[in-house]
Amino acid sequence: MIECCTENIYYIKRNKKIFKFKNFFVFLLLISFFLYYYFFIAKTLFNLVQANAYSYCVEAVNLAVLSSIDKDFDYNDVVQIEKNSAGEIIFISTNSTKINFINRSIAKTSKDLLSARLSSGIDIPFLAFTGIGFISGISKSSILIKP
Repeated sequence: MIECCTENIYYIKRNKKIFKFKNFFVFLLLISFFLYYYFFIAKTLFNLVQANAYSYCVEAVNLAVLSSIDKDFDYNDVVQIEKNSAGEIIFISTNSTKINFINRSIAKTSKDLLSARLSSGIDIPFLAFTGIGFISGISKSSILIKP
């Protein structure tokens, strides 16, 4: 009967050591995934999202400028040039009311265009999660990131 108890105690102690080793291995695995994500994947994803957002902003501002300035926009409505009798420019004045109206129109239109574009999300190629830059844009399937 004493032998069974000692064997049983030894068996329990051995399982505890294996259990501690498995916990340590899982902990190391989780830390390595976190570090891999932090140093490789997060930077790649941030660069992709930043490049897409910048291109969306430029596109929205360009479209807003084109839509805000009319086809019958006249430069003389915004800028007044005064010349003397010899034809020399002596004074240039601007119509600040008209300029502020154009600026406000451009800002509102670009904000609306950008929010409409970003509401559909930003496409990220699936292979971007590998963290390898030169194959991150190869995949045809993509993941949609919404703000």
